Amino acid sequence: MKLTEKQKNCPYCHEQADYYAEPITGGFNDIGCGLIHASGNWYMSSWDFDVMKVADNPVIACPMCKRPLNEEEK
Repeated sequence: MKLTEKQKNCPYCHEQADYYAEPITGGFNDIGCGLIHASGNWYMSSWDFDVMKVADNPVIACPMCKRPLNEEEK
């Protein structure tokens, strides 16, 4: 898979810290949503201060850069 520069450097679909990527909206300490990397897949998650919800199905592409998340990087 050939990635564009935008996809290679996208902070929203590359782990930044402890399974989390940069939040798409909001921040880590308040209300927000973003991608989380778990069990070899990426999932959409949302949080409201201390309550976090994670989608049941994996995300197949980054909503920001369109990088395929269901394919191996080479």
